[in-house]
Amino acid sequence: MKALDLINKNDILGKLSLDLLNNLLKNGSFITQEYKPDCMIHFEGDPCVSLDIILDGIIAVERYDKDGNVFTVNEFSLHDIVGGNLLFSDSPFYPLSVRAKTKLTTLTIKKEDLLPLLCENPEFLSAFLKRISNHAVSLGEKVHYLVGKSIRDKIIDYLRTERKKQKSQTIYMTLSKKELAERLGIQRTSLSRELAKMRDGGIITFDAKSITIISTSI
Repeated sequence: MKALDLINKNDILGKLSLDLLNNLLKNGSFITQEYKPDCMIHFEGDPCVSLDIILDGIIAVERYDKDGNVFTVNEFSLHDIVGGNLLFSDSPFYPLSVRAKTKLTTLTIKKEDLLPLLCENPEFLSAFLKRISNHAVSLGEKVHYLVGKSIRDKIIDYLRTERKKQKSQTIYMTLSKKELAERLGIQRTSLSRELAKMRDGGIITFDAKSITIISTSI
């Protein structure tokens, strides 16, 4: 059973016994769902009544402004959970939209089914708390990274991070310009314009697939 294999390999759900996982799937407490790329899973303002655990694929958490521009706040992938920080809050509503960025498989657990699992399975509880704590830290870092910075500062921060990851002055792009602009919270045209200014100023060079850092100030 493909669904059970994905569930059993999950680093949170794997804390539960195979027999328990089978029973939860059979009685409907666990529901696997599949989504096509770009399918909206939750809209901003929707009530959060269940937990989604990603078994395969990538989810994008996004904010849409009044002009229709998209700002990607975060992305979640294999083993990550969505809704864990909202489910037991006093205001359990999604503050942002949640979209399937790729073909996606999730496991949905309703609040009333999740609570007994957390109480009766300490290892599962520990893995759940660790995951939502890591999410909170990641979001805090992203907000600090973006708020109050100029477009150039955001680009430079991104380049520094990627240089450290790739261990090279030449950074090979894994994101399109559209995706990078969304990640930085700016418009694509603004990104292109600032990159051109940085190139003309002798800070970087770039082509369609890479950016090379020239300036020693970065």
